[in-house]
Amino acid sequence: MNSKNITSDWQKALELFGSNQTLKNQFLTPIVHSELNAREIVNGFIEVERLLKDLKNQGEKISLRTLSAHCFRADSKFLDRRRKFLEHAFPIAKDTVEPRVIMLSAYIPEKLQRAIFIENFDSFRAAVKAIEAGDFSKSTAVIYSAGYRGSAAQIRQLNTCQFVTINHTPIEHYDEFVNWWFSSDQSIAVYFWGDFDFDGMSIIKSLREKFHNVTALKPLYEAVLAYHRDGVSHRDLSPKKNSQTDPIRTGCSYTDTVLLPLLRESGQFTDQEVLGGKELYQVINTAFTK
Repeated sequence: MNSKNITSDWQKALELFGSNQTLKNQFLTPIVHSELNAREIVNGFIEVERLLKDLKNQGEKISLRTLSAHCFRADSKFLDRRRKFLEHAFPIAKDTVEPRVIMLSAYIPEKLQRAIFIENFDSFRAAVKAIEAGDFSKSTAVIYSAGYRGSAAQIRQLNTCQFVTINHTPIEHYDEFVNWWFSSDQSIAVYFWGDFDFDGMSIIKSLREKFHNVTALKPLYEAVLAYHRDGVSHRDLSPKKNSQTDPIRTGCSYTDTVLLPLLRESGQFTDQEVLGGKELYQVINTAFTK
């Protein structure tokens, strides 16, 4: 179907909103779905409004994905990138659609002195093992940061985050950690280690929205760069051309003056998993020594 037909079908479908011109104005741009036609999509949003009103009257709430599945033929992800649009078109959604909870995995120490965000799960587990076996086990938190780039604005909000701890943590140590996390405290040193690519650098930029002092953990990146300089690297492997976007500037001096220029010059990426085992243990357990 060409764009002219899509626009025509969409305009006809908007008549389902009846005389509500204000609502029609919110939907002037056609929404396309691979299996739903224009009328089915508009009817889906009509059902969204009806369901949200019923929920508010009953004093209940609903998750975004459950709402989406109910109203758009079991497609639970249809509304994932449309939450702001949904709240703008139907303000009632702000009161009835639950915030998406971010589940965070963390190693929590006895006395929090620093925290390390790690991008990929295998490297997260390897880093935790290295921390547990070394000199910084009682002072260093390790957090698995996959997926944070798109939700950085919510990661320090009490109602949108929950933690899964991967070590046995006494309640007083856990409380100290979460009290810091769900505050505006910027006194704890915070580091990030991820893939040497633009996506990894973008995570640093996003995390700095809430953890203002996040910096790339230089010793770990330097160890990865040793592999990168020896040719252990690859181009963007995504089937979508140019899928990674240069963040231009992150606010971290080391990232902006060293890592990003190297990425731009080489056009090559190196995954953090190249660093592991004894080498990772040695690097991570000397990373904080003066």
